[in-house]
Amino acid sequence: CRQTGATGIGRRQAQLCGGVAFAGGAIEKFKTADVIHGLSKAKAVNAAQQKFSLGIARIGDGRKFGDGFFKLPDLKRLPRRLHIGQGWTDQRSTGEATKGYGKVLHGVVLSIAGLCAGIAQAQDLPKPLMPSDFRQYDPAEVALGKLLFFDPLLSGNRNISCATCHNPTYGTGDGLALGIGEGGIGAGQDRQIGTAKVLQSRNAPALWNLGASQVRRLFHDGRVELRDGRYITPAGAQLPAGLNSLLAAQALFPLIARSEMAGDPEENEIADAAQDNAQKAWGLIAQRVVKADKYKGLFFGGDVDISRLVNAIAAYVDVSFRAVNTAFDRFLSGSSTALTDTERQGLDLFFGPAGCSLCHSGPLLSDQRFHVLAVPQFGPGLTRRFDPVARDVGRMAVTDDPVDAYSFRTPFLRNVANTAPYGHNGAFATLHDMLRHHSDPIGSFAAWTPEKVTLPDLRNPVQNPFALVTDDIEKARILKAFHAKGAGTVLPMKLTESDITKLVAFLNSLSVSDGRP
Repeated sequence: CRQTGATGIGRRQAQLCGGVAFAGGAIEKFKTADVIHGLSKAKAVNAAQQKFSLGIARIGDGRKFGDGFFKLPDLKRLPRRLHIGQGWTDQRSTGEATKGYGKVLHGVVLSIAGLCAGIAQAQDLPKPLMPSDFRQYDPAEVALGKLLFFDPLLSGNRNISCATCHNPTYGTGDGLALGIGEGGIGAGQDRQIGTAKVLQSRNAPALWNLGASQVRRLFHDGRVELRDGRYITPAGAQLPAGLNSLLAAQALFPLIARSEMAGDPEENEIADAAQDNAQKAWGLIAQRVVKADKYKGLFFGGDVDISRLVNAIAAYVDVSFRAVNTAFDRFLSGSSTALTDTERQGLDLFFGPAGCSLCHSGPLLSDQRFHVLAVPQFGPGLTRRFDPVARDVGRMAVTDDPVDAYSFRTPFLRNVANTAPYGHNGAFATLHDMLRHHSDPIGSFAAWTPEKVTLPDLRNPVQNPFALVTDDIEKARILKAFHAKGAGTVLPMKLTESDITKLVAFLNSLSVSDGRP
């Protein structure tokens, strides 16, 4: 500051340099003021405009400082990210300008920042997930859903079930970066290529809390979503009526996907029908179930159609894979001892300076939006029709909007410690690796090697899953998308190994199998 003889808080003119910025917005410069003020007559700081006026000349009377500060309005809507501008003093007593931090001013700003950040941080904590966040089901429907979930009868060639790729033993995934669908042999990390022609395009997503009432988008690219009370899906007008949930709508599509459960058209009638008419393919699956002796007497009243099958599967998945009453949920419910010291430190980082909660927000710890993280590209890609490159452009494949290129939905985090590997294609084997990537996406992208992934034994691979790793054109596209849309999705601070250890400890507190009371 260039001080001009001020003896109190702004009692005489003082020009303050530096400023304060919230949520990464433009820095609001310090201005001359009688008191520290923040629109004291307003109910809350305008979080949309992210403005907060602050003026300090020199601390004289502590009571005046306190009076001025506490004219601040309700701070509950202050954005969570707080960045302190760097001021400097112009000390004229020596006749020369000496650049440096003004000790009094700097200390005061930091103390204010800590209080504001603490208030905002407390408001960032989500509500715990509760049983009321989920549907209630008839136990008979749940039991039927379990039979269907584990039954290969629903697949075109009768050789794969939902549970093959969503194995409870592997946290409802398969433990592989990219799994093997139709034609594979075995389960989990021991699964072999068999007669499969390709690896799966993406990592098998975990099933935890997918039936929660807050869920609005499913699949890595969000191609099944609830919007304005309607289910928006790739089936369009062919989507069956009578679905009980978004989760039931999602369950329809692996059944008729060629590499997942349907198989090739020349192999069976379901795969053949799926090429042109999804409703016909689903009808054939329902007919199989109706004719099977094991399902006799399990349906009561009405026709048995595909909606009844996927409704039952959704009921089983919803009831069986609820990650609730975690240590974190118990902490949110008021148990101060639910988290260890290290887990609490990780929580403070997660909802504080590390900025994880910028995207992992709300009860599901996901904003359910789409972000570019510069995850290395490998595998066969979920290639769009007419795309000459076997790649995965993420959300862009749904919206056809180039601004969505290489962006993927923020994953839900409860039970995340049990659902390795991580990333839309399983590029990172551990939570430590995933957090290191968040901390330095560009450096991680450049340093990534195929040895970091867990893939099935490909002694006789039908394709090279790492062809795009060395494709400079594709790598440049990913980095361009990251720079265009990815800046807001990465952690705002460089994480140390100690930070990562604390964050991983917190993420472990989101598990439902940690054994603590």
